[in-house]
Amino acid sequence: MAIFLDRDGVLNKDQNGYVYKVEDFELLPGVIGGLKKLQNHYLLIIVTNQSGIGKGIYSLEDYKSFRNHMHEKLKGDGINIQDEYFCKHHPESTIEKYRKICKNRKPGVGMFKKAQSKYNLDFSKSWTVGDKPSDIEAGLAVGTKTIGIPSNECSEKELREAGAHFVVSNLDEAAGVILKWGYNATFH
Repeated sequence: MAIFLDRDGVLNKDQNGYVYKVEDFELLPGVIGGLKKLQNHYLLIIVTNQSGIGKGIYSLEDYKSFRNHMHEKLKGDGINIQDEYFCKHHPESTIEKYRKICKNRKPGVGMFKKAQSKYNLDFSKSWTVGDKPSDIEAGLAVGTKTIGIPSNECSEKELREAGAHFVVSNLDEAAGVILKWGYNATFH
């Protein structure tokens, strides 16, 4: 059982759609509390589209530095992120080797399938938390339950239209919903 977490807009602030500088790192309200509640029951796995790499906005090294900084910060708060998967591809990438339609890029399910294979996960007992329709669509495609968190990129209405089972304002509220409904919740 896992919680699949989008990164930007769910865990950390994302003002312009491309956050990658360590000095711009800022966790959103409710993240520490929510993750602490969830990690006792679920693996915490980040699945994040990072098209800024393919578009030449930042480098793979920038992404890794930001990721490592975030994981260290969370670890310092007693939170263990089990794994993180990312996709650097985009059909409109300016860097040719990254310009493609990739099964990993959400709403594609490649990152979810990699995690399932590595950790022997049961999607029907897992949840996806994201701030964009592509997050919700990917979670629904593999059979997880889904929670949307509105952000500067997406409204509550758009998340509901994408099929989110729940829409809440932050990760702490999402943890409350997940722990209330549990592993075996079924929704139609």
